Amino acid sequence: MRAMNYQLCIPTDNDEVVYCITSKITNVVWLDDLFDEAAMRAPSLKLKITNRLREDNGSFEAFFNQLTPCYIDYDNALPSLIIEELKLAFQGKSESWTFTAIQIEGHHARFEFVSLNLYQLHKSKSREEQQTLPPYNIWFYCDSKELERYRAKVIVPAVSGRKKERYSLSFYKDSIGVDEYFPGTKHNVQRRLMFSESETEKYVTIVDVIEYSC
Repeated sequence: MRAMNYQLCIPTDNDEVVYCITSKITNVVWLDDLFDEAAMRAPSLKLKITNRLREDNGSFEAFFNQLTPCYIDYDNALPSLIIEELKLAFQGKSESWTFTAIQIEGHHARFEFVSLNLYQLHKSKSREEQQTLPPYNIWFYCDSKELERYRAKVIVPAVSGRKKERYSLSFYKDSIGVDEYFPGTKHNVQRRLMFSESETEKYVTIVDVIEYSC
């Protein structure tokens, strides 16, 4: 097996996606691409959390409790029912929420969720009525140093014209590592990425890349 190493320096923008794992078939370039009906109807990602020893031992609950929920135009605490559904959505088991994407920028990650039912309900209501409804798009934000003892296995379910994809995320003090696996295989890493932030320039993501070929 041969390996090729190189590095990318990517200027970041609040509306542009630097790196995205998603089940949406079309390319995702802007954040708004994750909140349309095509993304909401795509199959949910599945996430399995373990510690560095690859043991479960209640790691998911501890992982979840480190995440910061974010939503737009909603100032109240999320109902406990939605919190429980989002926990199921992380595992691809929710019937009302879809785990639509993982975005990585520098040593920060965002886990994106959408609810098609709530989206359609928002569309049917006036602006004033929408203010009383829970948000239909929620993301969880994290800094890698808050999760440095965890690993995450990510499964992108197979969709029409595309094989099932597998990823492995590792969290470090100041970086996030991503292993990409060949579609349809269990063990062969296709590409290994390490995301961090530039020490000399603001809003620049540094990506160290190793590509493998047989």
